[in-house]
Amino acid sequence: MGAAGVINVCKNIGTGENFHKIATLRIAGLSGIYNSHHYSLGRFEMPPYNRGSLRSVYHIRHVDVQRLKALGSTESINHQKPDASTNVNRTIDIMVSHDWPRGIAHHGNTSQL
Repeated sequence: MGAAGVINVCKNIGTGENFHKIATLRIAGLSGIYNSHHYSLGRFEMPPYNRGSLRSVYHIRHVDVQRLKALGSTESINHQKPDASTNVNRTIDIMVSHDWPRGIAHHGNTSQL
């Protein structure tokens, strides 16, 4: 099904209570098939799925993209800056998708692809 999400991968040094976080890698993912008719509709499918909703549940939605953008924001959901003392970095380091966005190859060196 179409979905968006972020995971944090942390590297810590030390043991017990005496450890330091040295790095956090945020990996985001966006999955789904683009369909212009369903993109702006939001999530409306509910089980049990009928023939139409079983197909459309796999389509990516604008709301999925917006949720992913919010997860990668430098601000929290309530629009407050992250606490500097906790060394929080909410930016996304790696974006993973199962399909190339349309035309993305034209933004690189196409002779090397």
